[in-house]
Amino acid sequence: MKITVPVYSIETLIFTFLLLLAVFNDEKYGTVFGKVFIFILLFIAFASIKRNALKRTKKNMIYGTIWCLSFLFSTLIFYGNGFVEGQTFFVICIFIIFFCVFLGVKLDNRQIRFILAVYVFGGIFMSINIIRNYLAKNYYVNKRASFEVFGVYKDPNYVAALIVPIVFIVTMSIFNKKNKIRQMIVLVVIDIGLILAIQFTGSRAAFVAIVLAVGVYIALQLLDTSIKTTYKLFLMILVIIGAIAFSVFLLISTNRLTDFSAYENNIRLIIWSDALNFWSKSPIIGNGAAATSNYTMTCWYRYATHNCFFDMFGDSGILGVFCFANIILDVIKKASDRKKVIAFATVCMIPQAFINGFYTFNFWLVLCLIKLYSDYIREEKTEALSKERRI
Repeated sequence: MKITVPVYSIETLIFTFLLLLAVFNDEKYGTVFGKVFIFILLFIAFASIKRNALKRTKKNMIYGTIWCLSFLFSTLIFYGNGFVEGQTFFVICIFIIFFCVFLGVKLDNRQIRFILAVYVFGGIFMSINIIRNYLAKNYYVNKRASFEVFGVYKDPNYVAALIVPIVFIVTMSIFNKKNKIRQMIVLVVIDIGLILAIQFTGSRAAFVAIVLAVGVYIALQLLDTSIKTTYKLFLMILVIIGAIAFSVFLLISTNRLTDFSAYENNIRLIIWSDALNFWSKSPIIGNGAAATSNYTMTCWYRYATHNCFFDMFGDSGILGVFCFANIILDVIKKASDRKKVIAFATVCMIPQAFINGFYTFNFWLVLCLIKLYSDYIREEKTEALSKERRI
């Protein structure tokens, strides 16, 4: 990924700073609202001044408003039952508004490259830190290493969820035809380091995300009737080789990825089952802000849901999930290369299905990255076409 000095905009700088705050903060389980709220409000304010930004996301703002109203009604109806948190309602609404406004902000390719480059360098820093901790046997728990910063040893699943999208970005950059051999070697080394760091975190969700993203992308390529049969055969051979290599990698790696004995009665499945039962009490508008995780915390295992989407489903109901799905689908529909964007969305969202990040900034950051990566691909294609026309 070639980096040039960007034409800075206030939105670019604020979002870059938000990204850095998501990586470098002293929170164990994701970036809390209190760490980022000033910059989120500044981003909304500066973006809103530009009328075109809000015009471009008018439909998404309508969905966002409906989503917020769903939260409002459910929070008011169930407030006082011991599970709903009124303050969390305002947090989630600001996150929704921020995300919808971000979808309307137009950044040029130099600005996008700058943001993605900062994100990649953040991932490299985290990976080096994780590998160092693993080699020094500074484990988080059970031979699992993680990212340590400001004296805080972060939860491995949250850290891996931030690194996994970077693996996809770097991997796609390796196949860029503009790359020289030296650039490709550097990118391959970075990719290996990122994957190794994820392995040392022991995050199953992260590996599932990588495998599914690759699977989704290849499946969409194979289903594309415009692609030549010889290329499809080449892809299938790569899949077989990749599957063998991945199997060998699992055999020689730590048994964290294949050993489920540490779980007590498939604990996540039990939590998710209870979360679904709780959702069924108010399926349309949900049970109110933070209600689902607060409910599962009262069950015998005393854990939160460990799933952003069950929190979304149980707290804002079918109406909230409908709004969320339409906002994400709108991003995918506008993509110039839907196969890549769908695969990237997969790699971004799968890890969120195993952590409680819905009420932290990390969840909304990766959603913004989906739109950012989609714009990056479109701008790259536009630049390539304009060069061809000039030639």
